[in-house]
Amino acid sequence: MKHFFTLLFSIGLLMQLSGQKHQWELGLSLGGSNIAGDLIDPDLSTFKETNFAFGLHASKFLSSELALKLNYYNGRLTGKDANFDRLSARGFSFSSPVHEFSGMIAWEPIGSKRYKEEKFHKIVSPYLTGGIGLAYFNPKTIFNSVNSSMAELVAKDQAKDVSTFRLVIPVGAGLKIDLTDQWVLGFEYGLRVTFSDYLDGVSYAGNPHKNDWYGIGGLNLTYRLHQKKTADTGVVDAQ
Repeated sequence: MKHFFTLLFSIGLLMQLSGQKHQWELGLSLGGSNIAGDLIDPDLSTFKETNFAFGLHASKFLSSELALKLNYYNGRLTGKDANFDRLSARGFSFSSPVHEFSGMIAWEPIGSKRYKEEKFHKIVSPYLTGGIGLAYFNPKTIFNSVNSSMAELVAKDQAKDVSTFRLVIPVGAGLKIDLTDQWVLGFEYGLRVTFSDYLDGVSYAGNPHKNDWYGIGGLNLTYRLHQKKTADTGVVDAQ
């Protein structure tokens, strides 16, 4: 956790020291969250476990193509054996909130086309993101009736002291569509590597050889804060 806060401090410092000619972006995300864990099957039925999620983000551009991005996401992760034919006989289910804070680098390879020859041009621009984050989970798992062959495995899972805070590695991709020079509509989806098999409270009674991960994605509405010089003083103001 110490390394996470050190990274966030470093990102904040870079945002303050970076050149002022590039703008900030502030935005809202609305979408969904989903888990790949022990209580789902990785098929189309997985979409049954998609839950509402929202987020806030702030980006500081260091150049036309590269930005530092801070994010907060709030969602819910669920899994229910009854939704999947292969798992229905077991009868487990779980639910957990997820709160995620992350610092990321966003690379927008054709971002320089937006302000070509010092004029604004509407573009549709893909981008990639990656970084580090800290996420809070609190899984509530229902094991229901368990046959004797699984009782020992379930007991191991129930006795596990599940950490509620986890280091996560978010990676993702998105698309920006310039509506105006200040308003941007976009879509982003990202996966989170968690280094844990207990996001759903199940490991030994599921698949203890594979860690859980989760994803968050949705639509973004972003407002761009331009940096311009005033006509009288030449002082840089945000608009």
